[in-house]
Amino acid sequence: MAKLLLALTVARVLIAAVAGEILQIEVNGESGNDTEDCLSGEEPCATLDYALNGTSSSVSSVHYLLAPDVPHELRNNYSFYDGTNIRISSSLNGNRAYIECIGNNTGLSFDHSQNLSFCDVTFNHCGSSHVTTSSDFSNFESNGTSYLYTNITLFFIFCRDVTFDGVVVTNSTGTGVVFYSTIGNNFISNSNFTYNRPVEDKPGGGGVAVEYIYCIPGDPSCSEKSGNSFNSTYSNGGSFTFRLCNFSDNEANTSNFNGDSFIVPHANTNVALGRGAGLSLLHKGNITNSRILVDNCTFIHNKAVWGRAMLIEFQDTSKENEVNITNCYFYRNRCFFDSCNYAGTGGGGVRVQFASFHDHVIKNKVRFINVTFHKNHAYFGGGLSFFTFPTYRNRSSSNDLFFYNCTWNKNIARLGSAIDLSLWNIKGFSDGSLVVSPYFEESTFVNNTIKYTKYYGTPTGIGAVYTDSVPLNFTGNNNFSGNIGSALVALDATVEFRNNSRTYLKVMKACLEEQ
Repeated sequence: MAKLLLALTVARVLIAAVAGEILQIEVNGESGNDTEDCLSGEEPCATLDYALNGTSSSVSSVHYLLAPDVPHELRNNYSFYDGTNIRISSSLNGNRAYIECIGNNTGLSFDHSQNLSFCDVTFNHCGSSHVTTSSDFSNFESNGTSYLYTNITLFFIFCRDVTFDGVVVTNSTGTGVVFYSTIGNNFISNSNFTYNRPVEDKPGGGGVAVEYIYCIPGDPSCSEKSGNSFNSTYSNGGSFTFRLCNFSDNEANTSNFNGDSFIVPHANTNVALGRGAGLSLLHKGNITNSRILVDNCTFIHNKAVWGRAMLIEFQDTSKENEVNITNCYFYRNRCFFDSCNYAGTGGGGVRVQFASFHDHVIKNKVRFINVTFHKNHAYFGGGLSFFTFPTYRNRSSSNDLFFYNCTWNKNIARLGSAIDLSLWNIKGFSDGSLVVSPYFEESTFVNNTIKYTKYYGTPTGIGAVYTDSVPLNFTGNNNFSGNIGSALVALDATVEFRNNSRTYLKVMKACLEEQ
């Protein structure tokens, strides 16, 4: 009888949605009751589980209003498919509602849904298991079709138009938020992503991951020739704006089998986990014309294998995409492995990578404007690490990397204490492909420090800016001052100074000095 009443109530919910009405379901642990009447909005529900269990799946035009007085327990994972106009928020403007997850498989999932909104709500200690796009290289018999699983608090795949305002995702048992091939206009503002870390040595972790995927996660038929094996709608356009957000104390790890090794990424050979503990921005497949803006955000005390705070990466045939990082602050992000003192990986603050050969990854733009990198630590690229492949044959197809009015201050690394730039060098590779030539304008490199050790076989630390085969361009006023170690080291690369009214280089123990 109870199941019949619940079914009738759900039917009324669906009828209301079809009629274009917005159903408001209030959840209040003090005054609510878990009855069929609460699912139709006639009275408050007592528990969030009851409200979601009665209305999730394929549902539209529902607003869940959570009382801010006491935490709301969430004991299960709930999935929404083909939903629209779904909102979860505090019932009292300006007062935060708290969702406390209980158990090992708790969270929310959205598939092919749109117009999703989250406002003034905290998700604490959540995480439900999801298959990822990261290959499981420990399974040698999988032929590249075995994938890693990780816990995720809020999971979106093939969705559009998602809004976060005043959201906190903290203490996740894996990754806080994952957006797989989410298009439309997505706005993440005034939100905090903190202390999201994997548990029990499992792979995963990190605050937020935005990934335009190559094929559907876990698809056993996905091969290197399949390309995007889903609707092309999700490979064209879409934008994300992150504004006034905080990413701090997150950790992103990969499987023990992979460790800190570098896997050449392409197609379904991919390791997205362990990269960009604060924010990971990964472009795969045929993604075109995406726009991502990260503005006035802070990245503090994050740890990852590559790109401690942020990863920006382009693979496969991604083209004409744009990422802008403006007015952001990267502070004390550092190595995940203890070995980073004598061997390790790159990008204390950020890792940027164009990873493809032969005109495949082209016309993508990455810009850093008014960004500060302060006291970050890595084996190479203390503030930022850049890695690229020979990717295009004419300048009109060039990818762009541009820095304007950026400051690197007191970062530490073995190679490139401020920034390291390197090219994937392949012996005999001479098909005429060209290399990205980054631009620096009005940049400051001050008090960065090379990490010296006595470990046998390790290279001598050199260069606040260190480039291996990547040509550099400096324009405007650029200042190198107080760096311990060489100011600028170029190995098999050209360095060009254009339209400089003043370039000031003054370093301690410098091999290049101009005043």
